[in-house]
Amino acid sequence: MHLEENHIICESLEIRKMSCWMPYYYSTGYARLARQPKPKTIKCTFNGQPLEYDDFDPYERILYFSIEKAFYFDRVREEAGDDNLLVKVEYVESPPLEIKTEDVDTVEGIKKVLDDDLAGLYKLIKERMWLAKYGNNGEFMALHEFILFGGRIKLTSNGRVHYIMIDNKNTAEGRVLTLSGCGDVMTWADFSGKLERIGAHWSETGQAIPSEKDRCPICGDSFTLKDIRYGTIECDSCMNALLHGYSHNDCWAAYKEIPRIRRKKR
Repeated sequence: MHLEENHIICESLEIRKMSCWMPYYYSTGYARLARQPKPKTIKCTFNGQPLEYDDFDPYERILYFSIEKAFYFDRVREEAGDDNLLVKVEYVESPPLEIKTEDVDTVEGIKKVLDDDLAGLYKLIKERMWLAKYGNNGEFMALHEFILFGGRIKLTSNGRVHYIMIDNKNTAEGRVLTLSGCGDVMTWADFSGKLERIGAHWSETGQAIPSEKDRCPICGDSFTLKDIRYGTIECDSCMNALLHGYSHNDCWAAYKEIPRIRRKKR
């Protein structure tokens, strides 16, 4: 039941470090809320002291804290000899998110979203994940599947993102990233039919995309929708801790070249 405006929910939630394939939250502290809050009403304390969270994901109801704060939480627990020290979260409950399916589950709706650069695409993916997990009536919802940017990425029925790799033996390149004659958005049925007609095969890998808040750890620049459209980013889980996640292809290639140059100089 929705609470009145002046009703405060109190929750005590542990903060732990987490690892995630989303590079922005690779190593951080987090607290998952049991209910949907009004973002501006959230107040946190740790060990009785005011605490500011660094980000809030309304679709997963998660508060994020920097890695520095996560280490601080652990250090305080260790010094106090108490593993049960908790973060206290207070907030006003809000109604569940209401997302229009025509905005995120139709070709026309997705085309409009892509006009908002990377922030729009990132928001679209989060909203599709929400619908697939909760639906607008609290029930599981199977979404339609779409292909973006001529075959570069696929929006799946469970709200996730897959990268597509196409093998086309009829071309000189053999392995291609996109198919010519495809628009920015098309249904998976139409795209897969096109692949079958030309005798191409494909593979899919689960992946995520960076948000507009993420930056290349090598050059420091933000990622853009062009990076997704033209495949100019690299995602490598084998990168060291400093570079875990995404970087620009050129930046990552230059970074990997450094050890070879050093060895050559010796």
